[in-house]
Formats: sequence, structure tokens, C-alpha cells
Amino acid sequence: MKAELEEAVVWGRQKLGEMGVFAVDDGLRWAAAHGLVLSVWRNGPVEDAHVARPTSRRKDMPDGVMFARNTWLTRQAFDVLGSTRQYRLYGLERLNLDRDTEWPRCGGTLTDFGWGILGEIQKHVTKRIDQFAYFEEMLEPEDFLVFAAAPQIGTHIDHYGMPTVADLRGSGPAPAARRG
Repeated sequence: MKAELEEAVVWGRQKLGEMGVFAVDDGLRWAAAHGLVLSVWRNGPVEDAHVARPTSRRKDMPDGVMFARNTWLTRQAFDVLGSTRQYRLYGLERLNLDRDTEWPRCGGTLTDFGWGILGEIQKHVTKRIDQFAYFEEMLEPEDFLVFAAAPQIGTHIDHYGMPTVADLRGSGPAPAARRG
């Protein structure tokens, strides 16, 4: 498996280079943050809540809410990836699964938006974080960032519902959602 993992990292590094990731300040860390959020959060059961009709107990999660949450989580993932703390990814897991804190600029909590699938969301997030933590121990720090960035390879840089680096660096009001 070690040889396959090394080949995957070499491939990922090449693809990320073609995307211009290494030409941007902290580009690899931003790409890894984006990849983590895609894998751990965006492309999981929360997508079911996003596309489903609201219920009497679950709030509607329109595109703007999903975009705001993804933007906030990507910023948090970027900060976590800049930490040198052991088990740093489990802090990201706690942020993803916090049921009580109101999501910035969203007007609700995970409980409000995920009612009915909270258990599925928790299983998915926990499984993905555990997988990334396993590979983080196996890889050199920069290689881990390449590995973490891999889920975003092949997606649009401005994938609807996911922020761009420019969105994340801005300090103004929440960016407007856009179609990619």
C-alpha cells in the first residue's frame, strides 16, 4: 500500500500543480482545506438535507446557507491544517458535529438543518476524519496536504456551494452564491 500511496501523492502533486495551487500563497493548505470540507462535509449526508424539502422539524438549507457553511468550514479547516497539534483533525470533527452552535450567517444549527439524518451525518464525518487522521500519520506533512487536497481534483474551482480562495480571504460580507 505504501507504494500506491506514494504514487497517488505524486499524481496529486502533478494535478494540483496544473491547477496552479503551488503558485498561490498557502495554495496547498487552501486546497487541502477545500478537499477536507468536500470529503468530510459537503459530499456526504448533509447533501441529502441540502436538496430535500424542509420538514416540520428540519429547516430549509438553500444554496446560500450551504455556501456560507462551506465557506466557514473551509476557513476553519485551513486554520486546523496550520496547527502543529497532534490530533488536530478531531477539532475539525467537533466543529462539523456541534449541534448547538448557530452556523455563522445561516440562522440555524446542525440540529435545525440536519434533523432526521443527524446520525448519518455523524457517522460520515467521524469515518472521514478517522481516515484522514490515519493517512496523516503515514505521510510527511506536505504529502498529507496533497492527499487531503485530492478530493477537490476534478471539481470546478468555483463549484456551486463551495468557496474559492478569494472568497475565504475576503473580510467583507458573506460572498454571494454563484453557479459553477
